[in-house]
Amino acid sequence: MDDKNLYPAMIGKLREMLADSTVQIAALQAQIDILAKENQRLTDQLNKDDDNGNA
Repeated sequence: MDDKNLYPAMIGKLREMLADSTVQIAALQAQIDILAKENQRLTDQLNKDDDNGNA
């Protein structure tokens, strides 16, 4: 088989993999954002408790 015939299929597969990776990265970023907000909420609560002597 001629290598030139493989290139379009390889490029198509690489594009598909890149698109999948982009979706996965976006999902991970959303999870990171949620965790960062929760972390900030807990930090704020801890600091509030410290300020009130409830630690």
